[in-house]
Amino acid sequence: MKIAIDQTLLLDRILIFALGERPLVDHTGIPQASIREAKQSGVLEGRVTLAQATRWANRIGVTLTELLTPQTTAVNANAATMAHDTADAQADAQVLVPLLHELTQLVDVLTLARTLGWDASRIESAINAADTSLATSGFAIQRIRCKLKMRPADPVDPTLRARIVGLRTSRRGLTQTEAAMLYKIVNGVQPANTLSNNARLVIGGLKNLGCIEPGQTAGRFQATKSLRLALPDL
Repeated sequence: MKIAIDQTLLLDRILIFALGERPLVDHTGIPQASIREAKQSGVLEGRVTLAQATRWANRIGVTLTELLTPQTTAVNANAATMAHDTADAQADAQVLVPLLHELTQLVDVLTLARTLGWDASRIESAINAADTSLATSGFAIQRIRCKLKMRPADPVDPTLRARIVGLRTSRRGLTQTEAAMLYKIVNGVQPANTLSNNARLVIGGLKNLGCIEPGQTAGRFQATKSLRLALPDL
């Protein structure tokens, strides 16, 4: 049996309540495959009882009448979704892209939608439009489960990355903490076996600057040949 449901209403309520498929399965007794199909197509297939459908409607805060729609209505709703105004989606993409550029870490789609005040179909349309608009920019939208971030479309050459980091650190010189660590190393005082996160960053900075390199003993460091040539007294 196929039951047409209001797909837009369903997706919006799932977004509002941050409901995963597993909690819905546990609460309603409806198979997970049927729930996933209903979310994707707006049609609930399989042996679903009236009691199960009622529990589902109650769980997302609507009545059974609101959740269930005639087949013609479901088809029209699906057609309206497919005919989403491209201009609006592109305008939303212009809002979304700068936001993802500023948020360098993975950000939850639900958090984005709530922050922007968008429903499920609108955020999905904006994501698709953003991905299309970035196609010629060298960037792409990376999607991992329900999270997003903007990343380079192609991997960065590690040699080029290292050169850029080296130039940047060379221009700014040593910080006070880096200078203190370098002074200890060139005088034979090695860092502790267990390094703090801050100490790891300092040592990484000194390595990027070409000041130190791993010593002959594991866990020990020494001045690089370039530094010893520049400072003969070392």
